[in-house]
Amino acid sequence: MRTITSVARPARLRFAERQDVMPKNEEAPPVIDSSLVRAFAPVQPDVAFTGKQCVIVGGVEAGPASRVVVAFNQRSGAYLLLLCNDSWESFAAAAFTTIEEALREAELWYDGISKYWVLTNYSVEEDRQHLEAYFDGEVCSFCGALPNQVNSMFEGNGAWICDKCVVEFAGSFSENKDN
Repeated sequence: MRTITSVARPARLRFAERQDVMPKNEEAPPVIDSSLVRAFAPVQPDVAFTGKQCVIVGGVEAGPASRVVVAFNQRSGAYLLLLCNDSWESFAAAAFTTIEEALREAELWYDGISKYWVLTNYSVEEDRQHLEAYFDGEVCSFCGALPNQVNSMFEGNGAWICDKCVVEFAGSFSENKDN
């Protein structure tokens, strides 16, 4: 799974005004696994792993995470509850319809984590910049779509084209041939 770090400004709004909760080096990257981070929390010593969920990774039950993230996946429209290691690399995910639902479920899995949530509150423009950095220039040269918004991307001569544009252009050529 792919995780990057960012030079973007840090998260700005914190639950319960808890700005003293974590050192700067524990802030999550803005994008994890192609999903936009909306809230994150390092698991603190006073947070209890409840074991109320069963997470199987590679056929083995996964233990507690050291970092918990709620991220929005644009392609599926779901909020993902990501269980991460110390490097913010996810090893398990669960999907939810709303961010509130994901946050509630996280509290069931990690009793006491709600007091440590950090909300990112990135603007639409910042989200786009974070995704462009994450995908390292892989943007459709015709419609501007990013890989997380389409099924596939193709590169040639320094340009990218998405599957949607390929289908659209193929249809245009077919129509022109018939005329």
